[in-house]
Amino acid sequence: MKQYGFIIMRAQPFHYGHQHIINEILLDGRIPMILLGDDGGLNKIKNPLSYEQRRTLIQLVYPNTPIIFHKLQDKDNWSKWFDEVGHKATMFNSISIENIQFYYNHKPEDKYDAFECYGKEYTNDYYTQIFVDNDVKVKQVSFASKDDIKVHATATNIRNDIDNLKHLLDARVYWKLKEWGW
Repeated sequence: MKQYGFIIMRAQPFHYGHQHIINEILLDGRIPMILLGDDGGLNKIKNPLSYEQRRTLIQLVYPNTPIIFHKLQDKDNWSKWFDEVGHKATMFNSISIENIQFYYNHKPEDKYDAFECYGKEYTNDYYTQIFVDNDVKVKQVSFASKDDIKVHATATNIRNDIDNLKHLLDARVYWKLKEWGW
């Protein structure tokens, strides 16, 4: 039975931190399933790349790796969002939840003050707790060191200063972004 590892990311742009998590999925012998967050074009400054462009960047780095891609539309309701994640990860692909594991890495700024999902209140928590509470297997991917320059990347910093932070990007990604006018 095939095993899948899924990750939710925006990849605005795709950088070494994202690669590190995908590599962990591959090392675990799982097929990567990438759910690319999409705000519907509402914030072009924070989300300048289209779904297709982000998919292209990832495929540049993993040209011979089978990867399942899905667009994950932003929702204003966590229960609806989690339902869509489940739909994309399982029903859409006819994959049993037992064959899926969610991979993630947190930064302190990823915590939410308060949110609610399926009637449960979460306070000062990460959204990944929803997966744990709904019996989805999860794996936190740790970096060797937060000082490791190749994995301690943030898309916001890269967008703001791509030329000085190009060492946080695979060269193929950097040159494709430059080709696109970055």
